[in-house]
Amino acid sequence: MPTSPTHEARLNPQQLREQLARFEVQPLPTEGRRRAAVLGRLDDYATRSGYVITPVLMWGGEARVLQPNEAEVASVHRIATQEFLRADAPLLNTVPGAEHPVLRMPVGDSWIAAPTAAFLYQFREWLLCGRATRVAHFDQPRFAWR
Repeated sequence: MPTSPTHEARLNPQQLREQLARFEVQPLPTEGRRRAAVLGRLDDYATRSGYVITPVLMWGGEARVLQPNEAEVASVHRIATQEFLRADAPLLNTVPGAEHPVLRMPVGDSWIAAPTAAFLYQFREWLLCGRATRVAHFDQPRFAWR
């Protein structure tokens, strides 16, 4: 069905976010070409650069081959969920000029910084550990302030 401004105006904000998330994954090939199921949403995260990111959790089935759009995706990594359950996760540190701690999630011998780390941490806490956790208050490292 074609989308028109009138049609979009009838959607509530959550439906619009989920519709946009589905649109983002449409060009990604998955085996069986199943429509991605929306499992839920994590907290919105306002970045220091002025964007608000709305993470929408979706399940599209098993994907053995990933073919990201090279113009939009620098790299794709498969990370086992056990990696997010490490005893040293999350990593919190202070940064001059930041009101709140900066959150990082360790992965392998490196780490992932907020805002991505905030999504991974909330995913871990809510879906893997069953603990309601908010993450919007965590800050980002200085390199992400641009």
